[in-house]
Amino acid sequence: MAKSTNIIMLVRSYTNGTHNADPLFSIDRVVADSDKATSVVEKLNEIATIEKKDDGWTNKYYSTKLVL
Repeated sequence: MAKSTNIIMLVRSYTNGTHNADPLFSIDRVVADSDKATSVVEKLNEIATIEKKDDGWTNKYYSTKLVL
């Protein structure tokens, strides 16, 4: 029987007008329930928008299912 969970990924990208760096990926957290994971991602993206700085970095969260 396959087991599954949901991984929430943070993707950081950098743009300063002339230079686009490769994005950085990291696992932020793991949430078992897919509906809760989607809700957490929405809230984290709202917070990232509020806390956005003018330093060229953009943070975006995504949820993906992991099946073992």
